[in-house]
Amino acid sequence: MKRWWLIGIAVFILTWNVVVGSSEAAGFHPLHVFYLSLGAFVGSYNPAPGQPASPSLAMVVGLIAALGITFTTALTAVADLTRDRLRRTRALRQRSDVVVIGQSTEAKVIVTSARRTGSRVLHIAEDGDLPLPSWPDLARRRPVVRALQGAGHIIVAGGDEGENALIAQQLLTIHLSERVRPSVLIRSEEMTAALRPPILRGSLPPLENFSPRDNIGQSVVEAVLQVAMTQQSTLRVRIWSADRVTEKWLANAARAQAILGSPPKFELVNRGPFSLTVAVGSDAINLLMTSNDPVVAVADRALLESIPWLQQRLGRSLFVVDPLEAGVGFQIVADGVSRQLGRAFHQAHSALHRRMPPWGTTVNGREEQSSILAAQAMLQTLDKFGLELSRTGTAVVLSEEQEIAIAQAEHDDWLTHRRWQDEAGKSWPAWRRTDGTVSADAVPWNQLTPSAREYLLDLPRKVYPALAAMFGYVIQESIAAENHRSR
Repeated sequence: MKRWWLIGIAVFILTWNVVVGSSEAAGFHPLHVFYLSLGAFVGSYNPAPGQPASPSLAMVVGLIAALGITFTTALTAVADLTRDRLRRTRALRQRSDVVVIGQSTEAKVIVTSARRTGSRVLHIAEDGDLPLPSWPDLARRRPVVRALQGAGHIIVAGGDEGENALIAQQLLTIHLSERVRPSVLIRSEEMTAALRPPILRGSLPPLENFSPRDNIGQSVVEAVLQVAMTQQSTLRVRIWSADRVTEKWLANAARAQAILGSPPKFELVNRGPFSLTVAVGSDAINLLMTSNDPVVAVADRALLESIPWLQQRLGRSLFVVDPLEAGVGFQIVADGVSRQLGRAFHQAHSALHRRMPPWGTTVNGREEQSSILAAQAMLQTLDKFGLELSRTGTAVVLSEEQEIAIAQAEHDDWLTHRRWQDEAGKSWPAWRRTDGTVSADAVPWNQLTPSAREYLLDLPRKVYPALAAMFGYVIQESIAAENHRSR
């Protein structure tokens, strides 16, 4: 810990001793006096020519003060070291909910965000709770290994992507909890293969990658859809400024709407008139200064909220996507692909079935939990029927029998297995609402109403393909199923 006040006092005392020594040794070179005055900090008095053999009262004051600051500095350093050692020991002894590895701006934001949720966080970094060992030693450091094995979430967010990848590989050699899939930061837009596996099946890979730009892109789509839900006609969206990842997200969302088959909530246009504009950073602020039209601004929320003439527009004609909140917020990073799929499922459900409140605003998070579980069940159900999500190839055309079988499997899983958790940590069946009432659909498949069955049949027909399109995938027959069928 830096102690600037100690440095200031030491400079004052040194100046005092130099001034006193120079006045007592008139004509002697000041630099020599300065050199002799340094000895005062170790209790030494070395008189310059002309100074008395025994220190004067003024010099005694300087000597005592210099020696006092020396002892104070030493004791402060020992106290800091002891406090740091105790903090690190305590951090290792306590079970950490979240372990964040890395020295980067993103890592610090994730740590702060996680602590705001009440989670116990262990930050492994040079200025964190534990120093970051070199990546080859990571799996050999017992205290670090114990902390990793007891964590609920592990996030690797160092400044160097190559080192992040090496640390991630070391994590695979540690016997982590089965429910833990470490998340690894990727910044490069070109590393889409690592961010989006070529194939997604029922079981996800042991490591998960996340990209702040990818998370921001999905948040922009959410903001656009939330505005579109309030409109009577199709929202005309102009991209004023955005990176290629956000543009791709918007294009995929537009393609997903076409698959859903209902009238599109929004369309991307290059020429006016515009109903909504997407803009980033200073471009968004410049646009807000010259136009009263609705804007989705990818910019610092605190900055925009601090501008008086923009405060009235917040939530009305100004919709903010904060890059740090949306890109590396702890909850977004921790839930990874499962949460992203769940958010997209939430959007599709809102567009096709009934309007849903914005993601992250529902009571007890029941709707969000249900959407995440539904998205996970989608992958497992498709896997069960020999289907998978692929970034290449042609989408499969399901038979009516397959559609019915998938819809029934989805309903059976929702009825018998899925559960959500309230704020007190109590688990409830998916069909139980937050007010204690039971969904009318909590009955076996053959007792469902025609409208309920039709909604479930829309899942394999529309929702699943739309979700796949949102992430750049198509649903196709798995290689194993295709080989089995061709025998």
